[in-house]
Amino acid sequence: MQVMAKGGIVKSGIHVEPAEHAIAKGAFHLDLSVDVHTAPLARVLVYVILPSGELVAHSAGFAVENCFSNKVKLAFAATEGLPGSSTHLHLAASKDSLCAIRAVDKSVLLMKPEAELSPQSVYNPLPVKDLRGYSYQNDNLNEPDLEKCVTPKSIIVDGIQYTPVRSQGKGDPYELLKNAGLKVFTNVRIHRPKSCTSEVENSIRGFEEDTSIALPVEAPERSPSEPPSPVLSVAEMEQLVRNFSPETWLWLETSVE
Repeated sequence: MQVMAKGGIVKSGIHVEPAEHAIAKGAFHLDLSVDVHTAPLARVLVYVILPSGELVAHSAGFAVENCFSNKVKLAFAATEGLPGSSTHLHLAASKDSLCAIRAVDKSVLLMKPEAELSPQSVYNPLPVKDLRGYSYQNDNLNEPDLEKCVTPKSIIVDGIQYTPVRSQGKGDPYELLKNAGLKVFTNVRIHRPKSCTSEVENSIRGFEEDTSIALPVEAPERSPSEPPSPVLSVAEMEQLVRNFSPETWLWLETSVE
C-alpha cells in the first residue's frame, strides 16, 4: 500500500491478511491519518502480487482540506468600537510561528479580491499537486508491452459454454500505476493480457471513425412573433467602481515563542 501526495510517496506499508481454509480472499480496513503532508489530494494505491506472478491493483483519490502545520487564531477584544477609540487584538499561534498581521479597509480588497490571503491562494501555486502519467519535459516515457498476445478460448463447465469478454481500458495494473505517476521495476506481470484480435479490431474501429463525415447544422430561425432578446443600454452596463481606498492601517510581523 502506498499513499502519494504532492508528487511523492508520503506513506507506505504492508498488510498481511491470513487466509482461511486455504482461500485467498478476505476484507480489512485501512486507517490513514490526514495531515498537512497529504493535502490537498491524497492518492491511495493498493496492490497484491498473486502466486502466479500477476499484479492486481486499485487506486483512489481523496481530497484533503487545505491545512497547515502551525495553527493561528486572531480576534479583537470587542466586535464593535467607536471611531477613534482604542481596541486590543489577541493573537494565538503555535510555538515558533512567524505571524504577519494586516489591517486594511474592506474596500481595498474590492479592487483586487485575488490579493486576499487564503488557504487556496497558498496551495494553488504548488508545482505538483497530483502527479499523473509518464510525461517528462514533453517526452512520453511509456513502456512497451512485450508480452505475447493471448488467443481467447471458450471453455465448457458442466455443459455450459463460457466465452471470454474483453473490456476496454479496465483492469490494467499498468494504467493504474501510470495514473499514479509511479515507475515500477519488477519482474511480475503488470500489463493486462492482450487479446490477439485486439490489433485487428482496433484498426477496423479506427477506420470506421475516420470515415465519418461532419454535416453542417443550420441555426434555427426565430419566429416573427417571438420577442427580440433584451439589449442592455450603456448606462445599465456601467458599474460604479470605487477608485479610492484608505491606506493600510496596520502591517507588522511578530514571532510566537
